[in-house]
Amino acid sequence: MCDLLPILIACEYSDTVASAFRSQGFEAYSCDLRASESDPRRHPKYPSRMRGFLEGALLFSDLMAAPVEFIARENSKPHGLAMSVLGRPTQTVQPYDFGSPYTKGATLWLKNLPALKPTHTKAQVLEQHGVIEARCHRMPPTRSGRRNVRASILPWPQPWRINRGHILSTLTARRTFAAQQLEQAA
Repeated sequence: MCDLLPILIACEYSDTVASAFRSQGFEAYSCDLRASESDPRRHPKYPSRMRGFLEGALLFSDLMAAPVEFIARENSKPHGLAMSVLGRPTQTVQPYDFGSPYTKGATLWLKNLPALKPTHTKAQVLEQHGVIEARCHRMPPTRSGRRNVRASILPWPQPWRINRGHILSTLTARRTFAAQQLEQAA
């Protein structure tokens, strides 16, 4: 394994992205600040909903401002109020952009990381699988488990490989001796 700084994947319930980084040789950790166990109702008569939203959005923004060199923030597509706090995302991707026959848009805010490059077109995925499914959106509602299961449906660890190469080359370029060894080996 390379001598890399550890990677923290913050606010990730499923451990999917951290597992993808670990599969690429990184020391990656996943940490999730769980919402309260009560299922917040989406209704204007519940004022604590706005407070919870603002607290979450401010935490999300604070993470981006952290003194960490490489940051990838992910969330579902934000509404206008969230964008006013979070800022514009770097990109939005779908699992079918990487060959999986599913939809579940992920919006990414990237700091010192390149945007993910799709490996497949929607037409290629349809040709290969015959269908692109919105599986997580069709799940029946439940009081306790739906949100956790939906958070886990992200079948696309492969796109993060590009970031491994980017991080390695950036860190290696700072180490003169290591950079010279890398050039000699090539």
